[in-house]
Amino acid sequence: MHFYASSFLDIDLLKDSVIKWNLEVFPLEVTSICYDIKQAISPKFLIGEGNFSCKTEQRGATPKGFRTFVIPAKDSVEYCWRGRKLRGNNLSLFPENGELHSISNHTFHVYTVSFHQSLINAECNILGSKRLDQSIKGEKVWEIEKHTMGLIRELARNIILQSSLNKYPYYLQQMLLREILLIIRDSEERRPLPLQLKKHKILKKATDWMRERTIQPVPLSQLYQELSVSERAAQIAFKNQFGLSLKTYYKNYRLMRIHQALKKENGENFISDVASSFGYWHMGQFSKDYKNLIGELPSTTLNKGNTNAWLKQQNGS
Repeated sequence: MHFYASSFLDIDLLKDSVIKWNLEVFPLEVTSICYDIKQAISPKFLIGEGNFSCKTEQRGATPKGFRTFVIPAKDSVEYCWRGRKLRGNNLSLFPENGELHSISNHTFHVYTVSFHQSLINAECNILGSKRLDQSIKGEKVWEIEKHTMGLIRELARNIILQSSLNKYPYYLQQMLLREILLIIRDSEERRPLPLQLKKHKILKKATDWMRERTIQPVPLSQLYQELSVSERAAQIAFKNQFGLSLKTYYKNYRLMRIHQALKKENGENFISDVASSFGYWHMGQFSKDYKNLIGELPSTTLNKGNTNAWLKQQNGS
């Protein structure tokens, strides 16, 4: 079993390092960014522990061929997952297509546990429950009693610990899968309200629309028209889930894209060229917005990028 653990202050390094996950991370606040990640990987089992220090949006996809469960590491955990507000007593299961979309705050500390579908099928056959077969189709959320949640948390924590010591805790992996399936079989399923699903669809469509129009931003009035959604409904959904207006979210996402571009810039283009390619024409306002979000001037980011590129060149030569 392969194991690694690291802390990241750089979003791009985090995305490149998370194995088997197609992950996109977008910080909704930039102060004190720190992401602690631990992962243990084997051919049919993956477990990760994520501890994020700031409000963050996560998108992407879970590992193909696996079913992924999320176990909050603490009772105090709160986050929004696929349009639902979840807490430390919620066990959740990603849909079979693996689509990921969550908004977390500084309390975010979870275990993500992915079992290959063949392991789940084999265990379900042993348990012999038709109810269980139905319960693990699609995406689901269950409310779990405190002592039961504590048991699967402890199993997940011990698997991470044993893996860090270069041990393959196969028996713990089997126990964790069995306990999760028994919990699901014996628990009352908590179904999402239609209103929650409707808000999630609005968020998903709107954020996808904005991401497709980062290079050439367009008025948000066009979003309402193309998606057939009212401005009020969209604004309420964004405020509830992100704590931001659509305009601020759109602006911050473009600024983060500019930030990433400046870090990779080799000095051939001016800052104004990069900013204007993302729809910023007033450089004074751009610098102000950039510093408010990123915490430094665009020129500082560019200089860091040029320095890192020079160091890489020197190390390679």
